[in-house]
Amino acid sequence: MFSDFKTLLSKSVKRSGASSYVDEKSIFSVLTDSLAEIFDKKIEENFKILEFESGVVSIACLSEEDAQNIENIKRLLIDKTNEKLDKALVREIDVLT
Repeated sequence: MFSDFKTLLSKSVKRSGASSYVDEKSIFSVLTDSLAEIFDKKIEENFKILEFESGVVSIACLSEEDAQNIENIKRLLIDKTNEKLDKALVREIDVLT
């Protein structure tokens, strides 16, 4: 007769669309941390994660060099992000300059 709170909350979040918002913010956070760790730089100075839509994350870079560095490790970033989130949400990273 009674459903547990966790199940009800999960269903409510999915119905409201908040789940995709939470996923997007989680992806941004994990990618920001990963980029800062890999490049040992302040992420805000060199990269900007713009959006996540249909499995694709768009990242803007200030320089061609930074864009090429991200291009070289895209697969690593995708795998690391999906692993940390325990979900295969990210399929591709689109790098813009």
